[in-house]
Amino acid sequence: MIMAIFITSIPVAFSNGCQEPGYSPGYWKHQCKVWILGRGHLHEPYLDDYAADFGYTVQQAFDEFNEGNNSDGHWTWLANQFNDAAGLGPYEE
Repeated sequence: MIMAIFITSIPVAFSNGCQEPGYSPGYWKHQCKVWILGRGHLHEPYLDDYAADFGYTVQQAFDEFNEGNNSDGHWTWLANQFNDAAGLGPYEE
């Protein structure tokens, strides 16, 4: 009998019980860009599922990462939406 084990996005917990820190807005912007171009490091369904978890598409998230600057904290908020969907802790500047 052949068994296959598939591991999806599993939150990483440190020995103190805290989640792994989240990734930066730049990290998620890059992931969206390469996903849109078809060269993503993440398997397509995962990034799309992450965005859908907070009511966005990958394209919408990428467009917002390219608008203005992060002076209002929107990019950080958006990155933390991806972090939460991925089971990570928040990104803190």
